[in-house]
Amino acid sequence: MSVTLRNYQTEIIENTIEVFNKTNSVLIQMPTGTGKTTVFSAIVRRQIKEIQPNKRVLIIVHRKELVEQIYLRLRLFGIFSGIIMSGRTYEPNRQVQIASLQTLIRKKEKPQNVSLIVVDEAHHILSRSYKKLINTYQESKLLGVTATPIRLNGESFEKIFDSLIKSKSIEWFIKNKFLSQYKHLSLRDVVIEDIVVDKRLNDYQQNKLSEYMSSENKIADVFQAFNLYSKDRKTIIFCVDTQHMKILLERFKSNLIKCDFIDSKTKKEDRELIIERFKNNEIKVLFNINIFTEGFDCPDIETVILARPTKSLSLYIQQIGRVLRYKPNNYGLIIDCANLIYEHGSIRKDFNWSLKGLEMNDGNKQKPQTETNLYSGKNKILQNIRFDELMESDSFILEPTVQELKEELTYILSLTNTQIKTVEDYKFSNIKYTLNKLRVNIKNHELVTNREKGKIRKSAHELISNLDLYLKRKNRNRKNAFEKNNGETARRKLTSDEIYLIKRELSEVFNEVLT
Repeated sequence: MSVTLRNYQTEIIENTIEVFNKTNSVLIQMPTGTGKTTVFSAIVRRQIKEIQPNKRVLIIVHRKELVEQIYLRLRLFGIFSGIIMSGRTYEPNRQVQIASLQTLIRKKEKPQNVSLIVVDEAHHILSRSYKKLINTYQESKLLGVTATPIRLNGESFEKIFDSLIKSKSIEWFIKNKFLSQYKHLSLRDVVIEDIVVDKRLNDYQQNKLSEYMSSENKIADVFQAFNLYSKDRKTIIFCVDTQHMKILLERFKSNLIKCDFIDSKTKKEDRELIIERFKNNEIKVLFNINIFTEGFDCPDIETVILARPTKSLSLYIQQIGRVLRYKPNNYGLIIDCANLIYEHGSIRKDFNWSLKGLEMNDGNKQKPQTETNLYSGKNKILQNIRFDELMESDSFILEPTVQELKEELTYILSLTNTQIKTVEDYKFSNIKYTLNKLRVNIKNHELVTNREKGKIRKSAHELISNLDLYLKRKNRNRKNAFEKNNGETARRKLTSDEIYLIKRELSEVFNEVLT
């Protein structure tokens, strides 16, 4: 099976190979979800097939989860690699080896005759373990890949890499439909409180942070946010530590939410089963502690809930990256319970990535626009979250094309009289999303012919009439259910107010867009 490279991936590959003709070490920056593994796999294939076919390539990762993913990706490029990791049989004759950092450090007989070292998630390369290992391969070329070339302590990458190749911006990838459009929900008003910062880690002290975020108010806030905005969406929640995660897990389970968790102690076979169940929608919510910040590939994640305050811009971007995988006719939802957008700003801002670290002054932090000017001091995080005042502080929804407009209208208008029961199955949040898309100014909507407009108007009136019939039937059934349940109203997916709102907004949309 072959891999079709996208144009921007081919451009980065060719630039990298060209730069390697002039220097020995290159760092590639690409946003999460844009194909870093595919890019370096293509470079590895070129290295062993064309550039230095008589030498080896060594790929180093700091997490065992990444080893299997890279192995499978290389298979798509026709490369059968060896794996250097605890619990796996070492195959020294393989030309390409994927190694777990810790296993490789302990290994006495390391791979020799290596022409290229590849380091995945290379923002970790400044750690002592990586530096020691890289120094043993002085004669090899070095390629690093990362979404975020930055360290919390501001340490420069210049001692390791000679050149940085930057990709397009996150906004470019969204506009060109390689990453998902998104909504970032955060707070209109906040109260802040001092939390100790660990000077060694340059981040909030974990035990104090865990205690703070595990309070009853904070646990209730996270659940309320999920229940209001994401209960019908596939959701990942990032937690502070095991204590915090288990308290949240218990709250969700007690409310009959299908959920589970993965941490560093979860066995490989259990982890694979949980992830498979999550991908198959048997689990709606998956809790973790930094497990899914790097290397977790599940394109249909719909929501991330940020419940872990952090000073790390890299961690912030990696967490949000989980929900930016491209989703046709959908968007990624970011629910910020940790004050992160006020700590770090919008992910669409122009990051001036550099080997010196992130070069950014106060003038281009681009804090989100809100009705209240919120400031998060160096040692401050949220004290009280008020989700009745949750607002869109940063969103990027693309303007639909004429063809997309027609498809959206056709989908809504397919709900004929004989199919009216599907209105109840069609989630109200999806209807709102569709209407929001239709409300976007469509410059070329005159390309919809008068005949098409007439058909759509007729269908719209039929749909609104059907909603009238449905509403009458619903109210009659509701009255019967009320009597059967001794005065307790049966719970339904759409309320009468919601149906009235749909009718009104449908009328407004059709009149606005198609006149």
